[in-house]
Amino acid sequence: MEKFGSDRVLKPKGSLPVTAWKLDNRKEINENEIRLSINMIHVEWDSFSQICHSCNFEESAIKAKIIYTVERRGKLHNPYTNSGGILTGTVEEIGENERTKGINIGDEVICAASMTAIPIKIEMIDYIDYSLGEVYCKGYAIVFSSTTLINSKRLNDNKYSMLYFDEGAAPVCVNRFAKINQFKNVGIIARDVANAYIYALAVRKNNSYVEKVIALIDDDKKSNVENINTENEIHKVFDGLIDDLIITDFNNPMESYDELVRKRGINYLDYIILSESMDGAEDFSVLLCKEFGGIFFTGVKNNYMSAALTSESMGKSLKTYSFDTFTDGAIDFTVDLIYESSKGMKNIDDYYNKNKVDNRFGYINDYEKVNNATEIDGFIYGSQVTKSLLAEVVNTAKFDCNVVIEGETGTGKEMIVQMLHENSKRKHMPLIKINCATIQENLGESEFFGYEKGAFTGALNEGKEGYFSLANNGILFLDEVSELSLSMQSKLLRVLQTNEFYKVGGTKQISVDVRVICASNINLLELVENGRFREDLYYRLNIASISVPPLRERTDDIAALTDYFLIKYGKRYGITRIISESGMNVIKNSKWPGNVRELENTVHRLIISSKGEEIGLDDVNKVLNRSQFERIRDHFRTIENENELDYKYFMDTQEKWLIEYALNMGKTTRKAAEILNMSQTTFNRKKIKYKL
Repeated sequence: MEKFGSDRVLKPKGSLPVTAWKLDNRKEINENEIRLSINMIHVEWDSFSQICHSCNFEESAIKAKIIYTVERRGKLHNPYTNSGGILTGTVEEIGENERTKGINIGDEVICAASMTAIPIKIEMIDYIDYSLGEVYCKGYAIVFSSTTLINSKRLNDNKYSMLYFDEGAAPVCVNRFAKINQFKNVGIIARDVANAYIYALAVRKNNSYVEKVIALIDDDKKSNVENINTENEIHKVFDGLIDDLIITDFNNPMESYDELVRKRGINYLDYIILSESMDGAEDFSVLLCKEFGGIFFTGVKNNYMSAALTSESMGKSLKTYSFDTFTDGAIDFTVDLIYESSKGMKNIDDYYNKNKVDNRFGYINDYEKVNNATEIDGFIYGSQVTKSLLAEVVNTAKFDCNVVIEGETGTGKEMIVQMLHENSKRKHMPLIKINCATIQENLGESEFFGYEKGAFTGALNEGKEGYFSLANNGILFLDEVSELSLSMQSKLLRVLQTNEFYKVGGTKQISVDVRVICASNINLLELVENGRFREDLYYRLNIASISVPPLRERTDDIAALTDYFLIKYGKRYGITRIISESGMNVIKNSKWPGNVRELENTVHRLIISSKGEEIGLDDVNKVLNRSQFERIRDHFRTIENENELDYKYFMDTQEKWLIEYALNMGKTTRKAAEILNMSQTTFNRKKIKYKL
């Protein structure tokens, strides 16, 4: 078993390296292991894109994120995308049992196994090649008897080798199924130009049946391919492997398909190679593929189920194929492709250099893209940050572990819980939601564990079931868990450790199987450090953690949510309202301390208070001013009750709001100062004071 690294699994014990939460990445090796000094890691496309977006493309943050992920898990395993990548390194030490395998100390090799299964340590990152998703770094990796290693000498110094190996065994499988079925007309739904080239080369290799190959690329990447617009240029760039290059819109599959039929005369193709994972590509593939034709899915994320359901709904019979694991011939096939593609890849590189395209391989194409509103299980979003968050939620749902969700009030933590439930194996069992802040301390035990008949004065004659019994085999959601007393925390810890408890007044031990999800708008670790939350309970609950960013950190969501709420309340009242560009700018630049809940309330007020169809800047400022006043008034009431009224604090708060309001209205400090009837010097001084 140690030959594929099972003894390196730390958490959870008994799982395999690729699915484990954490691997042992100690440097010392045993007789069945080899240690590599890492030269470079090639991060899988989805993972690299997610990391870049979540860090706002700040290189120092990207480096820190990669190092932190590896430090936390002992491997490069992105929990948001459930993927890793592959690496290159130099053989540093060989275990006793591995010394006759043809690998020698000092050899430079490619590790073709996913880094989700390889213990690694990254000590520092030197350089990031964004066009290829390659991270040049220092560190080490531990590989095993079963790990596929390719000596770099076989690759003819082809700098694009990692793009091929990142496709795994898909290229050889694409070729095999094309030959078996004698497919003639082939379509490649490609991520980028290089991706299209790799699969065109793969499907044509030693295959006399293929007569025509068409590459189709989404129009989001138009800027990368728009100069390949003549038959001669297509032939030159793709070395004669591709007969036509079509830019189309995968997000609108019906419209795109109709356009291909009308303008290009393309009706159906025998064989579709689906290598683009974006939504809509799978539907487009089904439309484009002929009856009894074949669709090959190059990756697990290419929406196989969606394509199957689409073809079923159309009554179209299709053959579907997917990539295999590395077989005996897969490595040699891929190495041959790399040899044969030296000229073609140089053509592509020359094309990109000539047209000054930097993000040449599609890795960061969507950085500038403004996302439209999207909905997943009722969660409306328009930003890459939230898209990554929801991917993390869906992935975490699959692991039957306790979860802590942290985020400010109104960010949507309860909707995250709903998503965790609906995507977990407990989705058909109860989801019991409890607000811990509403539980009286003296009733906490009876509420959580229930009580027997006559357990105390006022007890119901028939007794009562507690939250844990109600949630048995399902999920118990504890909102505002930070409000539990230390005594109740102790009792909760015992149940989580043993899965057993007694009812109040009971003598029979009750066993339960409950997954606990907690939420807090206060950082629990800070409470632990302050002695207000039990450390052992924190670590028992915090097997997985999800942090929901505040609305002000995901401004693309603000626009998407505003539009959604305008439609929602417009339908309720039978009216149509739109917000002017200047009004929307103010909304997007507001701080939203109440987050989504406050934004929804504000849009509701705007619809009711506005007179015309367009909600203008003045309408927005009036409602936001009123909301600001109400927040301060409510805070005043709280402070007054505590006898801690701070006049200067509230005057500064109002002054800050006025300065901010004038900036939004005037756009420049000179005009803003005029609005407030003060000198520009004074205005600038106050602007600096409030860090605006």
